[in-house]
Amino acid sequence: MFGFNYNSYEQITQYANVNCNNIYNNISLENTNAVPQPPASCFDYKQNADRYGTDDYAYQWGFYGQLRLEVIRHLSLILGGRVSRYYEKLQKISPAPKGEWINQADLRGQLTPYLGTVYQITPNISWYASIFTPAVGKQTYGGGGLAPQEGNQVETGFKAEYFRGCLNLSSALFRMESINQSVQDPYHSQFYVTTGPIRRQGWEAQVDGQILPGLDVSIGYTYLDTKVSNAKVNDFGSVFSPHHMFKSWVHYNVQDGFLKGLNVGAGIDANSNLRGSYATTIQGGYMTVDAMAWYHRFFDAFFAGEVGRCLGMLPFYLLVTLGSVVVHATQTYLTQVLSMRWRLWNTKVYLRQYLSEEAYYRLEHGPNRADNPDQRIADHLSQMTVQTLKLGLDAIDAVTTLLSFAVVLWNIGGVLSFDWHGRHFQIPGYLFLGAVLTSLLASGILERFGAPLIGANYRQQHFDADLATQRSVLKRLGEFERVVSQSPQSGIFSSVTETTSVQIRDLVLNLPDGKPIVRIGDLTMQGGERWLVRGPSGSGKSTFLRALAGLWRHGRGEVSFNIRQAMFLPQRSYVPSGTLREALSYPATSDHYDIASCQQALEAVNLAGYSHRLDEIADWGAVLSPGEQQRLAVARALLLRPAILFLDEATSALDAANERRLYEALLFFLPHTTCISVAHHDALRVFHDREIVLGSGKAAFSLLEK
Repeated sequence: MFGFNYNSYEQITQYANVNCNNIYNNISLENTNAVPQPPASCFDYKQNADRYGTDDYAYQWGFYGQLRLEVIRHLSLILGGRVSRYYEKLQKISPAPKGEWINQADLRGQLTPYLGTVYQITPNISWYASIFTPAVGKQTYGGGGLAPQEGNQVETGFKAEYFRGCLNLSSALFRMESINQSVQDPYHSQFYVTTGPIRRQGWEAQVDGQILPGLDVSIGYTYLDTKVSNAKVNDFGSVFSPHHMFKSWVHYNVQDGFLKGLNVGAGIDANSNLRGSYATTIQGGYMTVDAMAWYHRFFDAFFAGEVGRCLGMLPFYLLVTLGSVVVHATQTYLTQVLSMRWRLWNTKVYLRQYLSEEAYYRLEHGPNRADNPDQRIADHLSQMTVQTLKLGLDAIDAVTTLLSFAVVLWNIGGVLSFDWHGRHFQIPGYLFLGAVLTSLLASGILERFGAPLIGANYRQQHFDADLATQRSVLKRLGEFERVVSQSPQSGIFSSVTETTSVQIRDLVLNLPDGKPIVRIGDLTMQGGERWLVRGPSGSGKSTFLRALAGLWRHGRGEVSFNIRQAMFLPQRSYVPSGTLREALSYPATSDHYDIASCQQALEAVNLAGYSHRLDEIADWGAVLSPGEQQRLAVARALLLRPAILFLDEATSALDAANERRLYEALLFFLPHTTCISVAHHDALRVFHDREIVLGSGKAAFSLLEK
């Protein structure tokens, strides 16, 4: 047996601004189809230079074949394989000019061999064994293709058949070894990285057949053990699978008696714990249960008009109906549970992306921005989850109903036989074919003549609105993912150390367009030192702190310090709603500090008047004045006791007395903390021992006399 296959695709994606806004005025929500398509002159691709349009082209083909030889009696040898070719390239097409074609993947002459053997021990029992070596590849974040996955899969087992196929038994041992398996990149979710050697092995067994007249049973169990030789790969959970998997299904068709024609069935699908795309995501063991019941004799009697038979079977039919109601209520409940769990999982994934690699900062200040991230995470994820689950379940229900009734119509219809013009014709499943043709004909008539019907038009627009909402939600979530998954600019490199000092090497700060702001050069801030950063407006003071925090990447150089033990205080800190104790303890929880410590911190920053209101719930961002909010932020620092403290004009809203009191409190309670302050007030020089003055694109360092 030999074969060949070939396929290709080309996907063109472009982004543009629509400048003819007047075409969207006075739109009726009851007739959205009346909105015209913008003319080509309304599209402006140059204004979307941060979003490149692309032309993605790929093709693949392969030759495959299999040869079966009977080496000796009862022993067969199976040889097979596939030779594959895969090529993909990408080109930037907008904004103009077009870019060069860049290869994304190029696999040539990839051979996947297969070897198998079957030995018939007895007329009912046979032994088999097989081995083949797969190889596949995916794309990395850097744009290139991964090294192909290589390895081998070995399987051996027995199969037995008894009672003319009414009872089938099988068991197998298997082992799969692979290298370069592609798993999701934990830092760039749309791309992949390779893993080290992975070994999967286990065994499985299955029993199925019709053990009694009308009773069909299928039971299977699989044990799988996964081992990763490279410890680094333990960070990626997708290489792991459940240890235990069990499936069973029982179906019974009553052959005679009062309940003849009744079909009932039940099944179980159970799995042990499963790890998700990341090692921190673990799904507990779960089990799904399926059940079905069908009693066609009642409906046969109903449609035949046999009232006596219908009344006799009515109690049983009502019982089945009650069971159906219970199943429907359970389905609704489980659907809502699935929706909530899926939304919770999605929220965790999006929050992890939002809070990693300073994505929260790049969303508002980077070249590629996405507005309202909180709305996208809260509202749009909820809409996406509900709409996708609804559309998915409706699609499954529609397909299942179609297949079920197709089988029923095909079986009860039989074969239509007739003679025409001296020839004999037979049409199997004519009821099913007739129903399909009738439905297509009716749909065509309604499409042609039923448009003026108001009810049908309203339902159509309602469905279109659902799809439009879903497309809008998916588009905004896709935009959010594209922005947060982009790697931050690497002009200024940040690293983490375990010391309390701040190391700065050859640091130069630039504007996003490359224009220089200031050159800091080399600087070491030792643990416990207190530095004052001064300079005229626009000299780069706040930008300097952003660069230290890893938020500003425009420029060059290296910054190293223990950011895990650092704290940044801006001019206006975040004040959450809730109790005052929660606002004071942020980012820790309210029970992290005792009442005495909280009261001491409030007294140190001259907020002792709020000590009795620690458990009062209010919108403290509105209750506290800007100066009180700055004092509250310093009180947080006194509680947290960071090793390194950055203050970006964190006392600008305070009078001289309160400003002095706050810095005295920092000196008293945090004597060993490295402190870097950005301020304009000369009065703060007394609380620092070193100074950085920025101006004219340079930085001057000096000691301050007490």
